[in-house]
Amino acid sequence: MSKRLIPALLVISLLSACGFHLRGNFSLPESLSSVSLSGGDRDFIESLTNELERNGTAVVISQPNTAQLNIANLEYLSSVSKTDALGRATSYTYYYNLDYSVVNGNGETLQPLKAISQQRTQEYDPNQELLAEQEKEFLKKEMEKGLILQLLRRLSRL
Repeated sequence: MSKRLIPALLVISLLSACGFHLRGNFSLPESLSSVSLSGGDRDFIESLTNELERNGTAVVISQPNTAQLNIANLEYLSSVSKTDALGRATSYTYYYNLDYSVVNGNGETLQPLKAISQQRTQEYDPNQELLAEQEKEFLKKEMEKGLILQLLRRLSRL
């Protein structure tokens, strides 16, 4: 039993020494302990609010001396990436783009306007329309989660 415990402890100590953190757990700076959100669509802001609160940040309605996270642009786009011999789409590429900036409670810019993007490709079978639509929605949700995790990772470095 101790022979298996030693390698496990070694791995844990190496991971903690290199700064490894579980995905989705971020330590946001004190200046972002309370933040107000602006811009974006309702679903994205709701998901972002949930993640911020899960990481210890209070999301409030705009108040004096509160940091402001501005979602300047949020767009979800798609394009045909492959077609068959008849010109029918066989693959789509989806793009989810986010532009944001952060201002602290004193009005100082903590993060000037920055961009984050996610991209996914979906193979498309016109005979499986319902399945393709479900996969498209799944990919959009996964891309949204990816954007939020990238954003939180960047905010943790401010």
